[in-house]
Amino acid sequence: MSVRYEYPRPALTADVVAWRLREDRIEVALIRRARPPFAGRWALPGGFVDPGEAPERAAVRELAEETGLRVRSPRLLCVRGRPDRDPREPVVSVVQIGELGANSRPGRAGDDAAALEFFPLHAPPRLAFDHRAVLTEAAAWLRERARRRPVGLDALPKTFTEADLRRLHRALREGGAPPRGLAGRLRELGLIVGPPEANRFDRRVARSLERDGFPFLL
Repeated sequence: MSVRYEYPRPALTADVVAWRLREDRIEVALIRRARPPFAGRWALPGGFVDPGEAPERAAVRELAEETGLRVRSPRLLCVRGRPDRDPREPVVSVVQIGELGANSRPGRAGDDAAALEFFPLHAPPRLAFDHRAVLTEAAAWLRERARRRPVGLDALPKTFTEADLRRLHRALREGGAPPRGLAGRLRELGLIVGPPEANRFDRRVARSLERDGFPFLL
């Protein structure tokens, strides 16, 4: 049943900050827009939410359609709603963030994306809409979350060393030193298992801790 509203309503979109660890830096997936507005400019993958579709599902769908990528455990990053952020009409964007696995597929541009490339999180090209501000929020979110919770373990290889773990945290904290005894604390929580030269991430434990709460800060 269609409903007619007395007052105008903003449109709803879903965007995704899909990030990965490359060497000692965090990179994000950006698409070159093939259509107006901002045709030819780089932007986060995303698009309009379909009727009856939840924004978080729309984010996953749009990411797959435009890049062929899939992030692990996407989370709400922010909601952007300045009336002038889109020149077409007022548009509210629900932005998700998630990491790409170290062995994930390389991805390819599709749908209305003219190209797909990865750029440093802290040095993106000129972006469409308010996506530079979104990346600033993403950097702050990752930096703060790395201080309080394990984050990004899916971005590491299937087996990784303690040096790999420290490299991840330095990248997340923009060069800041990782917490002392980080690997030991994660091992105590059961998040990493195996010998120190071949650690593995236990996602089942991570899901349980996310549900029940972490017993201490990192």
